Amino acid sequence: MRAGPGTPARPGGPAAPAGSAPPPGRAAPTGAPLATCSSASTISPLVPALARSVGTRAGAAGRVASICPKQGTSVPCRSRRADARPSVGPVAVTTQGPSTVRRPGPPFTLCFHGVGVPTHEREPGEAGYWVGRDQLLEILDWVAQSPQVALSFDDGNRSDVDVVLPALVERDLVATFFPVVDRIGDAWSTSVRGLEELLAAGMDVGTHGLTHRPWAGLRGEAARAEILSPRPALEDLLGRRVDRAAAPLGRYDRHTLALLRTGGCAEVNLSDQRPARPGAWLQPRFSVRADDTAASLQARMLASTAPARRVRNAAASLVKRLR
Repeated sequence: MRAGPGTPARPGGPAAPAGSAPPPGRAAPTGAPLATCSSASTISPLVPALARSVGTRAGAAGRVASICPKQGTSVPCRSRRADARPSVGPVAVTTQGPSTVRRPGPPFTLCFHGVGVPTHEREPGEAGYWVGRDQLLEILDWVAQSPQVALSFDDGNRSDVDVVLPALVERDLVATFFPVVDRIGDAWSTSVRGLEELLAAGMDVGTHGLTHRPWAGLRGEAARAEILSPRPALEDLLGRRVDRAAAPLGRYDRHTLALLRTGGCAEVNLSDQRPARPGAWLQPRFSVRADDTAASLQARMLASTAPARRVRNAAASLVKRLR
């Protein structure tokens, strides 16, 4: 007989009120709906049943420290959880040094760009993807309660170290940073030392292309220079393995993906605005816009799980992979 509202879950156990949340540290029942919020001031954490990992440094099991052979600095690495699956695709190691061993990630990943006001807009429309500091903090406060949401930051802006890193550390969150390699160290971007600070704090670093040129349509030497050359260049700067990439402007095609696979990239991050499949080689992300709030992002994520929307998004991604 199915227990009704207020009925003890087992003989002698306390009655569970209807609609009550599972105890802390316990997963939601299979099939549990995503939590919703009614306003920007009342934000509920996302609790889908398919989530398996917590995106916090406290939740990363068995962290160990390794020594970076080039700079001699201590670089924290995550150990693989017992339920982790290996990354998909070949991995070619070109540099000695530690690599972050990954576990299945959360099903939703946010993609931030700059924080503050861009003083040097490099591309038309870039300001539309910068967020204010208070806006960032509000979203991070929500993410800290939502283990199904992961974080990434593209372009390698100076705000990654000046603003984002302290906010992440304060909330015990981790993120992956994807700098544009040709911009590292310029007046508006993070430096090599800044990237080392991110790694030392438990963050991960991947590539975001050589010059931020869209990857779709590139062929031959131009494709190899823009897509493949940033990885060994970044490995040489950091003295550690780099095997994650993010497509500039979210643009890619089948030639792009084939090149990344043969080049040994272990994970490719996109901007396809749909849930990710834990452990998959392709990881869609939700781009954070200048007018976004925690509530608007949650609404977008929830909308993306609707059956009709999932079909449309999957079809759009398939077209990109086959063109």
